[in-house]
Amino acid sequence: MQLPHAVQFPIKFDVPKLQTDLKHIREEDWIRHYRESHYKGDWGIVALRAVHGHPACIYSVPNIAGETVYASTPLLAQCPYFQEVIDFFQCRLSSIRLMRLAAGASILEHTDDMGEGEQAELRIHIPIQTNTDIAFYINHEQIPMQEGEVWFGDFRLPHSVENNSTNDRIHLVIDCVANEWLLTQIEQTKK
Repeated sequence: MQLPHAVQFPIKFDVPKLQTDLKHIREEDWIRHYRESHYKGDWGIVALRAVHGHPACIYSVPNIAGETVYASTPLLAQCPYFQEVIDFFQCRLSSIRLMRLAAGASILEHTDDMGEGEQAELRIHIPIQTNTDIAFYINHEQIPMQEGEVWFGDFRLPHSVENNSTNDRIHLVIDCVANEWLLTQIEQTKK
């Protein structure tokens, strides 16, 4: 199946509940993104599901056996609605992170390694805190993500983000191993 640049799923999660769970995340839980050449300003990550469940493992590692390597971090246990959102996805999950792009910061154009073959991953973004002054581009097309929406994006393509607002942008980012359920959701949504 040819993947679209981005599609919005026909579901929206409860924004006040997402933002309530976000309040359980302390400032010291945020870890600066490890690829400093990919951004300007402050880009932070909180791991909710990570390699061996370790909250300091903020990176995604495609093409590994997700069920035996990835586990929930202690932070996810503090966020029951995030867990409810995650349970919606009927596919194998690997990395699950909160990503915060600070006010005035930008993510420079880059591509992500999403793996190959049967272990290839697809990335889902669920905005928790955003606004219209944030420009998110995939393959040079602006994607108008709103709070609570569910978006698939093909992050193997060039993508970038500009936070031109005075508020931080925070997304729940879920990496999923492609399966029939997920591919069907994407195929039905793009029609």
